[in-house]
Amino acid sequence: MFEWLDNPNECAKMGIDAQTLSILQRERERLARDVSTTTSPTPRGFTRAQAAIPSLPKVEVKAYEPEAHERQVERQIQRELSYCENCTGICPKPYSRYLFPKVSVEEGEKVIRGSWCKFGRQIRAEQRIRSSKIPDRYVGKSFGDYVTDNFNRTAVDFAKNVLKSRRGGYFYGECGTGKTFLASIVAQEFLRDGQSVVFVKVPNLLDDIRSTFNGQGRELQILDELKAATLVVLDDFGMEKPSQWAGATLCKILDMRYDTRSTTLITSNLSPRELANRLDNAPDGQNFNGSRIFDRLSEICKPILLKGTSRRN
Repeated sequence: MFEWLDNPNECAKMGIDAQTLSILQRERERLARDVSTTTSPTPRGFTRAQAAIPSLPKVEVKAYEPEAHERQVERQIQRELSYCENCTGICPKPYSRYLFPKVSVEEGEKVIRGSWCKFGRQIRAEQRIRSSKIPDRYVGKSFGDYVTDNFNRTAVDFAKNVLKSRRGGYFYGECGTGKTFLASIVAQEFLRDGQSVVFVKVPNLLDDIRSTFNGQGRELQILDELKAATLVVLDDFGMEKPSQWAGATLCKILDMRYDTRSTTLITSNLSPRELANRLDNAPDGQNFNGSRIFDRLSEICKPILLKGTSRRN
């Protein structure tokens, strides 16, 4: 057994030093003694060394019992519901917080699945609002904070129905008439309803896309986000510097929103016609797709004028 331990040259080839060799030789002698003292017969197909190894204890595997599984599911449901019955908004559960338990049947078995409770939905909506690009001054605002008068009543009535109608709007008027404020409120209504929202200022959006030309951005990802969102708010439309590229990029974005039949809100100091004229009659004599943008805006957004003086003070 392990005859190579008696061959120093063989051990040297294997990189075994003298101390390790001594340990291995003593271990071989101990193993030989254990085998020699084994009194039980050697089972066929086993060496005496294998027969000397004690067998592992048998483990009893219980068969699957559907009734026992259903009782366990019912006990877990009752335990989960006991936490929810007296909840005041701060979830007391040690795990699966803010998830309301529901039983569903999958492949013939009852399983527990959770859905966000009303408090969980509120918390998630507030988190999405805080992480969105809605201007900080308007975060947490609602229609109750918006002063309504004869100058903006049509716009407010329209905005209150956007979540239900999913119709896009083009809010335009002088600076400070509440266009961005109103669009921010609508965006938060969508977020609280669990919808996806992208809120961007158009000049900043174009800068982000333009940065991809130097390998610094993510044009496709930006456009995919604009395409997939339930609501897109394009703030300060028309404030960007006119160029052939800017006009083509804005046309591409509006075309995507039109193709997906998704809701788009736009704010601008210019009316749709003024915006088209500005792009079609640039100072350098170039045409920047103003007419095409005007046609697309007419199809996806209802133009609404907000009148009055500045409300920012």
